[in-house]
Amino acid sequence: MIEFYSLGSSSRGNAFLIRTGTDHWLIDAGLSAAEITRELHGYNLTPDRLAGIWITHEHIDHVRGLGALLRRAPVPVFISPRCLAASGMRLPRELVIPIQAGEVVSAGAAEIRVRAKYHDAADPLFFTFVYAQRAVSIITDLGFACDNVLAAVAESDGLILEANHDPAMLIRGPYPLFLQRRVSGDHGHLSNYQAADLLIRAATPRLRHVLLAHISRTNNTDATALKTILDALSARPGASLPRLYTAPHCGGTTPIKL
Repeated sequence: MIEFYSLGSSSRGNAFLIRTGTDHWLIDAGLSAAEITRELHGYNLTPDRLAGIWITHEHIDHVRGLGALLRRAPVPVFISPRCLAASGMRLPRELVIPIQAGEVVSAGAAEIRVRAKYHDAADPLFFTFVYAQRAVSIITDLGFACDNVLAAVAESDGLILEANHDPAMLIRGPYPLFLQRRVSGDHGHLSNYQAADLLIRAATPRLRHVLLAHISRTNNTDATALKTILDALSARPGASLPRLYTAPHCGGTTPIKL
């Protein structure tokens, strides 16, 4: 069985959990170590029971708690060397497992496909976890859906997908123009409409569950993201719709099982 969860997802911090059989993998550690530990307890887990931590990129909302978490438990960290260098973090060398785009990593009983995406980071990556003939992809923090992203969605049974902002709310909101351009640019974040378009273009009937994540506190709402994407998906003739959920800014989600 493969399961996926969010421990919390917003511009303040992001952390996700994938279970492949008996192994639990943390994807990003953007919450504090105390928050991650507390959320893990909700699933009867402790940091030392993690099989590994996978880092997508070096922005603080994805690595905030990593150093402190490793001081609590010596867990392997799968991270790009360029990402690690850009982060300025000093991680225990014996815990670092270098990864790069294009690799397929065998870890535990799972296969993890490592791919590149477009974001304003040193070496932004995303991951697809494959176990027992099921695949879950974690795709957040990207400006647009490149071919790598389309391929990952097409092969996924479950998906954690960014629906960061509503364009009209972003324009009307408090962000200065330079920040609006950064968020909506090709190295920024997916809007609700871009997330919907990605699903229309790439999702297959095997995609059963989509957890919308990294929803902006300022430029979006859960209800807006859900409505925009559901409306777009429902407009397709004979469409088979995946179940949609939203990841709260704080706190974990119920496990989604495949």
